[in-house]
Amino acid sequence: PKPRTQTPPEEELPEISGNKVFNPETGQWEVVMEVTEPLDTVQWLDLSPEQFPPIRSDASFAEIGESGGEPGQNPVTGVTPGGEKKTSYRMAVLLPFLANRFRPSDLRINENSHWALHFHGGMLLAFEVLKSEGLNLDVKVYDTEGDETKTDRLLRTEADLQQMDLILGPYRRNNVRKVAEFARQHQIVFVSPYSASMGLSQDNPYYIQVNPSLKTHCEAITRHVRRHFRPEQVVLVVRDRPEEKERLRYFQDENLRISGSRDSVPFRQFIIREESTGLSELDLTPLILPQDTTVFIVPSWSSESFVYSFLRQVAVSLMEGDHAIVYGMPQWMNYERVDFDLYEKLDVHVSSASYLNHFDPEVQAFKRKFFERFGTVPNEEAFLGYDVTLFFG
Repeated sequence: PKPRTQTPPEEELPEISGNKVFNPETGQWEVVMEVTEPLDTVQWLDLSPEQFPPIRSDASFAEIGESGGEPGQNPVTGVTPGGEKKTSYRMAVLLPFLANRFRPSDLRINENSHWALHFHGGMLLAFEVLKSEGLNLDVKVYDTEGDETKTDRLLRTEADLQQMDLILGPYRRNNVRKVAEFARQHQIVFVSPYSASMGLSQDNPYYIQVNPSLKTHCEAITRHVRRHFRPEQVVLVVRDRPEEKERLRYFQDENLRISGSRDSVPFRQFIIREESTGLSELDLTPLILPQDTTVFIVPSWSSESFVYSFLRQVAVSLMEGDHAIVYGMPQWMNYERVDFDLYEKLDVHVSSASYLNHFDPEVQAFKRKFFERFGTVPNEEAFLGYDVTLFFG
């Protein structure tokens, strides 16, 4: 036989009683219903409406919507967040595949095409995920050939581009500017996955920049440095060029912001003249703190020979008990002449727009899937293409 369950009878709430007070005559605590403590008194005052006028709206919500734009519309940018939900979306991809440089007789893909091919491969894997989630995308892919003239021609002659819901790409900065203006004129969301140019987003609510700007990199480096070192340990190093000296203020301003006082210690600055390119006779001894750690921040990347020469000079300038740490830029990881043992010796740190943990199971699964699909190991652009497509899809 199945065991029977019984529901206990509902308990009735006891009568709400008053406070207990001690009765000295009976020597017991007794419940009293009358108030025995002094009461708080609230006094109401009538304020003059002329002196304290009530808060009123100047217009109804409907009137505000009519005068300030559509309901839900950003009054500054004029863009309605989210927009209308559609059954399918149109997307344009503009990347420098450089198909015009391919020669069948070479049986090799142009090395400069790899960035776009890997990025596009990551996008294809992301499209499969989005499709499984029920998103319908009509995607058109264009080859800009890395050329401004070709990009101009595409924007001028491809009528479908004006009907897109989203444009993604291209790579070169000048082409990004052209597409950004095109997107602004036709009110199309434009995602730039690689360009780090500053200023393109001003007065263009349709432009989205994925890659952090140089200013953002400099600020991130400064925050990391200040978490581990004192300001007096830091030396900013640039060449005597206007564009490099301009970068100094990004670090100094962020250092000042972190310190919170204008009396804070600024970073030291060391500007190297152009004729000192070899740097073999450069004396860094006055900059190095004896028996301490000296932090060099070098926001320069256009000359690999300069960076290599400076790192070597730092290494030979260190005395016993001295220690140096060097912070550089992301482009340093693509150098071919610099000995990476020198990076290790000087404890080189570089900023990065992304971080890949190759021990992460999801990262390993993506690498396997990419290799099974395309027969090659994905580079960082493949991960970027996958993540950007999933995020904006």
